[in-house]
Amino acid sequence: MALPITVDMQQTVLQRYICDTSKTEKTNLLSADNDFHNELINVFYEPSKFKASQFNKFHLPTILNYLRKTHQLYINCKLGEIQMELSKLTFKEDYKQYWMPMLSLLFEKFSYQLTTHIEDEENNLFPYIDSLILSEKSKVIEFSIEQKIELVHYLLDHDDFAERSLNFMIDLLKAKSTHFYDQLALGVLISRLKALETDLLIHAKIEDEVLIPKAMQLEIDILHDADITTK
Repeated sequence: MALPITVDMQQTVLQRYICDTSKTEKTNLLSADNDFHNELINVFYEPSKFKASQFNKFHLPTILNYLRKTHQLYINCKLGEIQMELSKLTFKEDYKQYWMPMLSLLFEKFSYQLTTHIEDEENNLFPYIDSLILSEKSKVIEFSIEQKIELVHYLLDHDDFAERSLNFMIDLLKAKSTHFYDQLALGVLISRLKALETDLLIHAKIEDEVLIPKAMQLEIDILHDADITTK
């Protein structure tokens, strides 16, 4: 059964493409990749029902573009939004000296883990998949042996340090909520953190269960095609 598509859910998905959908006409919220975006909206509506088969029908460039745009969203928007919400927190006097350095340290740790993870994929994994896509189009292998990446390692060694740090922050803030004066500000922060947690979960699933398996199959097809000559 088709799920109800609301402007809020569209914005959740499309903010990574146009950064600020609040300034966009509602009629332009969906881009040319309507089917892909609708599948994403359904997943954000019910993350627990994610199935790789929903996205296997889409081409690698579409999936790769989504993941790149999502990286940009995290770095350019989400980290700044969370830092802003952190600055709005007010603490009860007995806990002020404890919470300010603690939250600063936790946020810095999470930011470092997330950005390091993103940089590795942007500098290594994604360019290699670009070369596979180009090889398929040109019928010539567009990478050298030195540039070849063991895609399976990204599946087996895909760390979730950032996700665990984020989850720890959420649980800690909820458990110690009585230490804060402004419960509304705390609630907004936790809401933003939980939304990012869901976004990261979906991002990881699309990457591990869709992008990399499709790239591995493409790599096999390219390397076993007798008509392709090594560059």
